[in-house]
Amino acid sequence: MKMKTNSVLAFIFALTALLTIISLFGWLGYNNLSKIISRRPEYCEHFSVDLIPETYSSILKIGQGKLIKVNMTNNEFEDEFKIGIKGPEWVANRPFKIRLEQGQSEDVFIYFSPDIGSEGNYTVTVFAESYCGYVETNIKVKV
Repeated sequence: MKMKTNSVLAFIFALTALLTIISLFGWLGYNNLSKIISRRPEYCEHFSVDLIPETYSSILKIGQGKLIKVNMTNNEFEDEFKIGIKGPEWVANRPFKIRLEQGQSEDVFIYFSPDIGSEGNYTVTVFAESYCGYVETNIKVKV
């Protein structure tokens, strides 16, 4: 009986040691891999983009569309940006993608066309996203 108990304890100890070693290598591998994946080029530290809407709030009427321009300025290196919005389905933007040189500006157009039954207050978020960063601005609308 004593021999079986020692063998079982030795087996449990060996298994615990093996699992500890596997966990340690897995953690080290994951930790280093995540650092490699999240590494951004040095120039990304200087990401700077401005999104300035012609107005930060607007009153809308059902059945009447409204266009608001958002001026986008790239303050740093040449970059390509995905342009999007977060808001109700009756809000759209153009263009969807912009490539800007350093110091270059371009207008993004946000079109509002509220549906019947969409009365209320909304916050529409306009964003620009590139490999190096993300910037957003909000426009408050009341229907």
